[in-house]
Amino acid sequence: MKFDVFGWNEVKANAEIPFAKGRLCLRFSAPAALFVTCEGVEALAGYGAAFDLEVSDAGTFRAEGLKGLRVFRQVESRTAVPAVGEVFTNIDRLPDESGTVMEVRRALRELEFARRASIAEIRAEQRKARLAPAAQSVASADDDGAGDGAVSVEGEE
Repeated sequence: MKFDVFGWNEVKANAEIPFAKGRLCLRFSAPAALFVTCEGVEALAGYGAAFDLEVSDAGTFRAEGLKGLRVFRQVESRTAVPAVGEVFTNIDRLPDESGTVMEVRRALRELEFARRASIAEIRAEQRKARLAPAAQSVASADDDGAGDGAVSVEGEE
């Protein structure tokens, strides 16, 4: 198990400590009772040496235990932080990062697909045009040879 020593802060035992809505992770040096107070209502969250709670509202907590009890609270590690100072917008992006370049590229791709479809259609028409005269000449040759319906066999006349 990976343990981050700097991810924990010691807080006073037997004192009301405020916390924000969300995750509340505590470790005690000895088993103790943990009381959580929200909107003036206090409840026993449990008895033990380690707590990992998901609290639906902001409030306070208090750890009651033997004298010499040490309480450690995990530092809140946020994955998203609010912007401070200069805020960048889409105007600050490079041209190739903006949405307009993406739209132009999409339009160019559609144009390329349409061009390829047109070329394929033209080639199909050319193929049909080349095959049509050849088929007509074969058909006319067949018609000329069978004009009177008589078949001659060699040796018989």
